[in-house]
Amino acid sequence: VNVSASPIFSTSGALVGAVLVLRDLTESEEMQRRLLERDEDLRKSLLRLEESVRDTVRTMAKLVEVRDPYTAGHQRRVAELAKAIAEKLELGKETVDAVFMASLTHDIGKIKIPSEILSKPGKLTDIEYMIIKTHPEVGAEILGAVRLPWPLDRIVHQHHERLNGSGYPRGLCGDSIMVEARVLAVADVVEA
Repeated sequence: VNVSASPIFSTSGALVGAVLVLRDLTESEEMQRRLLERDEDLRKSLLRLEESVRDTVRTMAKLVEVRDPYTAGHQRRVAELAKAIAEKLELGKETVDAVFMASLTHDIGKIKIPSEILSKPGKLTDIEYMIIKTHPEVGAEILGAVRLPWPLDRIVHQHHERLNGSGYPRGLCGDSIMVEARVLAVADVVEA
């Protein structure tokens, strides 16, 4: 119960009475308890949703692993290295997460590359190399079809761009390349 009291004075200033108000708080406290429970339920649902999104990205990464055994370990190792670089650069949790998830899927566009080219033991011909160079655009197209909390499509699209403009597919240079894509590019080259 919430209690409030107010004195009543006569015009001469003498205390002549009081108003006492008692308010039952049972319903209010019950409402507050239910709101707290709902808040906790929403928090748990959000965590489950976030984990489902991460699982979806991991599943997409595994699609490429099935076709190209080299890519399996490569994408995971690139992801771990890129994450470590992003953390060392203190890029913030959201950016580190984006770098990690993009790294896990950076070669997903290779799903469209013929397996004969992916597993070719010798040097690639110019035409085969041109086909390989399509994988960032294909990857961006695949990832762009899914609503994700990170811009994975843009990061994957730019992961073969180089600061001096010599990369592909668009020949971007300098600050026009996302920092996430720059981190991924370094990790990809080091791991390869």
